[in-house]
Amino acid sequence: MARGLGIPSTLVLSALVVAAFALASALTLPVGVLTSASPTVMPLYLVQPIPLAMLLGRSCLSPAAALEATAPRPARATHAALLAAVMALTLAMLAANPALSRDTYALVTASYVGSVGLLLIGVALLGRLGVLLPAAYLCLLTVLGTSDDGQPAPWAWTLQPTPTALTTGATLLVLGSVALAARWRRTIRHKE
Repeated sequence: MARGLGIPSTLVLSALVVAAFALASALTLPVGVLTSASPTVMPLYLVQPIPLAMLLGRSCLSPAAALEATAPRPARATHAALLAAVMALTLAMLAANPALSRDTYALVTASYVGSVGLLLIGVALLGRLGVLLPAAYLCLLTVLGTSDDGQPAPWAWTLQPTPTALTTGATLLVLGSVALAARWRRTIRHKE
């Protein structure tokens, strides 16, 4: 099942993304290009969770969805467990990034968890096209993420203080998990 969901290749690509961002850790991204007189600078380590979350999108919808929906064993539970395992392994890879300190790792975790939540919501609502929702968030963040005085916009959770970022990220993950589970249930009803 893991091969069918593309999990081995997702983990290899995730390791390459983490390595690439570790090498480019000194780079930054301007945030609030249109809404702030002087854009805020976001470290690149807060950007890396977004492509990592997008890589997980390939594994959210199974090519054997009809088989999973009608399998005598709980294949959906295995599918969900595999997604959770990929998330945990990706967070472990992020923790190994030498550019991150203990404080910045909490923000990276919040960014990754929230990005995965956005991904799951996007996939649940838009199918494979929903993989682009975290990238859309990043684009909006760079253009509209701060106010005129350089303060983060309320919706820009990756720029908020750690407790707010973690709460928002966890909320997005829960909402995304519920949305994907609802899509999977619709698949089961549709096949019956």
